Amino acid sequence: MKNKILIIYCFNLLFPVAFLAQDLEQFNTESQQFIYFFKGSKYLVPHAAASLENAITKLNNIWDYKSKERITVIFEDFSDIGNGGTIAIPWNLLIIGVSPFNFTFDIIPTNERMQWLMSHELTHVVMTDKSAGIDRFYRTVFVSKVFSDNENPLSHIYSYLTTPRWYCPRWYQEGIAVFMET
Repeated sequence: MKNKILIIYCFNLLFPVAFLAQDLEQFNTESQQFIYFFKGSKYLVPHAAASLENAITKLNNIWDYKSKERITVIFEDFSDIGNGGTIAIPWNLLIIGVSPFNFTFDIIPTNERMQWLMSHELTHVVMTDKSAGIDRFYRTVFVSKVFSDNENPLSHIYSYLTTPRWYCPRWYQEGIAVFMET
């Protein structure tokens, strides 16, 4: 065990850059927090933040939704094709792929892809996070939205009680988001 610690210590002394290689940047506003990995994405962050703010305003007007927490957006550039994803348990998180989309079967104006993507993904957050009376009761009992853990099967029940719309079929979730695009 001591040999492993000594090897790790020596490695850190010889190659300190390996542990500092991932430089995270942040861009914060009142309602959102952007985290991005590459400084090459910095030019796109203000536009994406404005697009998210527009989507928040639009969805607030339609569904009377006000998030109780900041929405975290992770900008990643780890693939060759842009995409997006949403996680609303236990926090509201959007994962946005910065790469251009594959337009083989779709036509989307490239200057509007951030607005489209932010609106689509934020619809998932609103649908999942907006609570009804019984959801609010269980969120108060459990202090927050409960994340399901495979190691603890009982957490699946608690998670369903706090955010039941997260567990609806995917066609339903995607159908609402696509409907909101039109």
